[in-house]
Amino acid sequence: MGIRETLNRNPGISAGAVGGVIVLALIYIIYNWYTSGNSSSLHSAPAKAWYTVDDGKSYCADSADKVPPYDYQGKTAVLCHVFTCDHDKTRFVGYLQRYTARAKQKREEMIAKKTIVGLEELASSGYEVKRPLTGDSGWVNNNDQRAPSIMNITCKETKSLAEEVPAE
Repeated sequence: MGIRETLNRNPGISAGAVGGVIVLALIYIIYNWYTSGNSSSLHSAPAKAWYTVDDGKSYCADSADKVPPYDYQGKTAVLCHVFTCDHDKTRFVGYLQRYTARAKQKREEMIAKKTIVGLEELASSGYEVKRPLTGDSGWVNNNDQRAPSIMNITCKETKSLAEEVPAE
């Protein structure tokens, strides 16, 4: 007798097997939700991000919970996006990013409350971007028509999009 015939003759076994699979799936989802360290979302944010205090000449990884611009040893630190065009053999800063004053305050409140409610609003117009090594000029809001040309980093040799390097 085959498995299908056994299940057809014993509907209780079929229901039990389906119920068991559902329970195991729920246990898996709940376990991953709580072990991700972010009960507000099934997708947790990266633990680290790249920052610079010298307009992108150098950069270092720090906690992604920082809200740039922020003071770091008497200097202003901003987020920087690091890219590679040669499979991570060499890296470079593609652009810098900072929150507007209003968005910075809102993001700090969100972190204190451990919530992501309102994150979409911050993403739509709450930060500014600029090219590195341009001094304090060149900052544009992320919804400005010039922002995409700043944030789309291409490799000179291949004319393809550069690969962003996650912070370590």
